[in-house]
Amino acid sequence: MEPGGSLDSARPYRSPYEITWYLGRFLREKARERGWAFRYVNLDDTTPHAVGPDDIVLGHLWFNEGSFIQRAFDQDCRLKLILQPYTHKMVGDEALPVLHRYFDIADWLFLITGPYWFDTMPLTPFARWRDKATRIDNAVNPQAHPFLKRRWNPPGKRRAMAVGYDNPAKGMDVIADIARTTGIHIGVFGAVGYEMFPNAPTITCHGGVLFTPDVIQELVDEYDFFLSTGRFDANPTTLNETACWGLIGACTPQSGYWPDQPFYELSLDDMILNYDQIDRLQHMSERDLWRRARMMRDLMVSDYNADKVCATIWDKIEQLLS
Repeated sequence: MEPGGSLDSARPYRSPYEITWYLGRFLREKARERGWAFRYVNLDDTTPHAVGPDDIVLGHLWFNEGSFIQRAFDQDCRLKLILQPYTHKMVGDEALPVLHRYFDIADWLFLITGPYWFDTMPLTPFARWRDKATRIDNAVNPQAHPFLKRRWNPPGKRRAMAVGYDNPAKGMDVIADIARTTGIHIGVFGAVGYEMFPNAPTITCHGGVLFTPDVIQELVDEYDFFLSTGRFDANPTTLNETACWGLIGACTPQSGYWPDQPFYELSLDDMILNYDQIDRLQHMSERDLWRRARMMRDLMVSDYNADKVCATIWDKIEQLLS
């Protein structure tokens, strides 16, 4: 939750605060039904909290020394459960000893990550924890992200948007290559400037933008596609949210998803594939664009929702307790 936020605050709009709020309230209600005490501790809270041998602790392994999860996991409790994003490059080398220590201590790992990262986990230094891990899809609130697409740009003049910042993990250099080789206009949002996109005149840098409903409608009217070119992105929520709006998504496997499961494929290094994919999207019939957009929206609603996240986590907790 945002600093100062609580489970009794109004439902947050932004991810991941929104899913934290939803899951926290779900677990609080489950605890009430069972007559258990429940306590929510915010991620950045370093106040000492005692836990007991009957307590279940679930949370993000925050890497600041003295975080609640680290303190709790060093005490005796019934279940120690980690819930956080995962790729095998999710932290720098300096944080690996802390991560390894608490992954070992944990009774179970709920890893928010796409199928690509979970399926390839046995090939990484994290292989030994695969057997005590459950993959969690990102969740999107469809009520907060309605279908907004009203029209498409003409074939050959369609536009894409991307979100990122000046970190190699986000693959902004690939966005630049796609713009240069295909000529597609790409609007880039986030803490990244034109210096990241030399010789790419079809790039427009919008900087940080507050995605209010009015702004989102303007973006959906202007853009047709959403591109994610992450190198170590677990499963960016932006792919889910923009799919809800009606934009057609395409991403690298390293954004969490195998090709066409469910997003169109992009590549970190195969510019011929990227060119072909953009050309395909540029000239797809409007009928097929509408069909794809509606299909993706329906998939986000049915498979990428907070109820599914909550049920998956709760079912595993009950299984572990039994």
